[in-house]
Amino acid sequence: MIAATLFVYGHGNHVNWGDWHFVQLPSPGDLIAVKDYKEMIHYATVRHTEHKVTSVHRADEAPSAIVITDWKSAYDDDGSDVA
Repeated sequence: MIAATLFVYGHGNHVNWGDWHFVQLPSPGDLIAVKDYKEMIHYATVRHTEHKVTSVHRADEAPSAIVITDWKSAYDDDGSDVA
């Protein structure tokens, strides 16, 4: 698993949705689905990813990533369109 910080752009805002685990980092154009605390599923298209690399000689630093997305839609668990 890869941890990455997720930023979502939509409705004129950009919001840090926090850190999420990914099987692999998504590529531009990929569609991702994220479940929020209300169990709603949000879909977003990946704009790009940013990688912070670290030296193999620095044990005190870990690599990190940021995934930048454009929000597309949201649905309840039953599939009802909510936005």
